[in-house]
Amino acid sequence: MSNGTSALNSEQALASIPTAQGGLSRLAIAHLKSAGVPVAPLLRRVGLTPEAFAEPEERLSVRSQVALLDEAAIALKDDRLGFTLARDFDPRDLGLLYYVMASSQTLGDGLKRVARYSQITNEALVFG
Repeated sequence: MSNGTSALNSEQALASIPTAQGGLSRLAIAHLKSAGVPVAPLLRRVGLTPEAFAEPEERLSVRSQVALLDEAAIALKDDRLGFTLARDFDPRDLGLLYYVMASSQTLGDGLKRVARYSQITNEALVFG
């Protein structure tokens, strides 16, 4: 990124990416609540509302999910928040994506299926 053009292109690409199921955001909110961190002010800072999380099927913009995770990591003083959330969550909460992986005969088969179905949960993910 010597001239800043790549960063600008990355930001433009991120802005054009539509939505995700918000599973990671929901995990982060639960973690924030269990740590006693007020969630409403944090949501306001990233342009989200508690109502956005009331419906499990409600999708979130990828940009707002990334911003929420950044704010949550700061509020929790956890620069490894992704690992913390992964350690403490039940993969069955992934729903269809979990069952696609779990029903595979081999790891390779499971990874191929994840690549095929991952865009259901997050339109930003593209596996090649």
